[in-house]
Amino acid sequence: MHITPLLRVATTALALACGLHAADEAAIDKWVAAFAPSALDEAQRRAELNWFAEAAAPYAGMEIRTCAEQIATHTWEAEVLAQAFEEIAGIAVTHNIIGEGVVVEKLQNQLSTDQVLYHAYVNDADLVGT
Repeated sequence: MHITPLLRVATTALALACGLHAADEAAIDKWVAAFAPSALDEAQRRAELNWFAEAAAPYAGMEIRTCAEQIATHTWEAEVLAQAFEEIAGIAVTHNIIGEGVVVEKLQNQLSTDQVLYHAYVNDADLVGT
């Protein structure tokens, strides 16, 4: 799986000056290496992950629930990307992998009842616009 996050103009020194903790740096060190190869070089990946840690700092300790249909890409998101996000951002992620029909059912239920079942739905083109 190849990751190409948006390029940020932050630096590690700037992120540290803005209050990143040692745990953030340890997680960033781990995931900078894990997200290679990439279109970004190591310094750019580090800056990107520092930006995420800094931006997420006010929300540390929160939890979010997401779901996606059962395909390999979404399984990778649940097993790898959600863990990286949680470690870097300090925001717990539950990323449920469920059948496509169940995703549609949950989304429609949430839209019709205003009850928050999931904070985000990872979907494919067939649900764009919903």
